Amino acid sequence: MSRHAILFVMLLVNSLSMCASADSATEACLKGKSCLEKGDLISAITAFTEAIKEDHKSSDAYYYRALALRKNGELDKAIADYTEAIQIDPKLPEAYNNRGIAYTDNSEYDKAITDCTEAIRLNPKYAEAYYDRGRAYSQKENLVKAIDDCTVAIRLKPNFAAAYSLRGWAYEKKGEKVKAIVDFARAKKLEYPLDGRESPTSPVPGDGKK
Repeated sequence: MSRHAILFVMLLVNSLSMCASADSATEACLKGKSCLEKGDLISAITAFTEAIKEDHKSSDAYYYRALALRKNGELDKAIADYTEAIQIDPKLPEAYNNRGIAYTDNSEYDKAITDCTEAIRLNPKYAEAYYDRGRAYSQKENLVKAIDDCTVAIRLKPNFAAAYSLRGWAYEKKGEKVKAIVDFARAKKLEYPLDGRESPTSPVPGDGKK
């Protein structure tokens, strides 16, 4: 067999191996997402880890493993995985926003604001990113900016109950009782939990690629 023929065979085998790995990674990712939806976080993390072993360039695998890790309370590991996803796909607004959420959960509010701002730059109509940035501003007691962000989130997503509730909380802290009552009532009408009230430490309403 000639040198060129040997090289061709080697390239073909390598290509087939890469395709098989990609298929295995996709299958593992699908399994992980199914486990995540069921709330089986450990199995989800295991499946996404397998996907990463098969394809270390899968931004999806890192992104969704980060979601599972954050839900499991492993914030530092979640932040590291979101960072990997961003390095692979720097134009993924959901990865920036959800890393921002993890930073807020980890009391790193300035980093959270930076990440949510980048998510908004990449997708100016990303209502959840405005809400999540408002949540970080609330933790810093910057109530004006929190209210502004919640207002934009509501404009983009008129039935965004959590944004009404958080804005109501900020109005209440500012002493604007009437506005607070109106927002709490709206949140409650939209069947938001906590009797229509939310503090900035309340759970984030939903995850995933929003």
